[in-house]
Amino acid sequence: MLNKHMQRFALRTVYMAFGALVAITANAEQGHEGHDIVYLNSALKAVRSGDGAGALAFLSQQGEENLCPTHKAQHFGLACRAHLATGDASAARSACARAIESHDVRGNWRHYNNLGIAEFQLGNTAAAVQALETAVLQSGTVATPRKNLAAVRGAGAGDAQVQQVAARLQAR
Repeated sequence: MLNKHMQRFALRTVYMAFGALVAITANAEQGHEGHDIVYLNSALKAVRSGDGAGALAFLSQQGEENLCPTHKAQHFGLACRAHLATGDASAARSACARAIESHDVRGNWRHYNNLGIAEFQLGNTAAAVQALETAVLQSGTVATPRKNLAAVRGAGAGDAQVQQVAARLQAR
């Protein structure tokens, strides 16, 4: 006869196996494959290395139609960062808005942070402050949105000052 410890362990193992089976089945029904994660990782590596155009090339290989909400948010979040890296703030704003619409609760602060950067680069300081304030509220203890918000609020009115501040803002 199994003692209580062994019974709990066996029951926990069955629950975990069942949970994994449910997740695999749900992913299969939604058309998820390992390819989703591979192309997102490739785009992330390109963005992190400063290759915005390369990241956009990876992202263009995969349509967003068959992605789950989390992968869709990651797709558009990376597109936003890539557009920021290539200097296309208008396209970045659009991609950030699409990422926010995907309701990715875990990474939503990043999308608002990057939206704030795009808005600031486009000259929309009030919209930038609003997006960065939202990022600060959602980010918990992460310092990046707070630093970006302080920099945007402290920016002067001159074009040279705005460009210097825009160059210091950190996309995440």
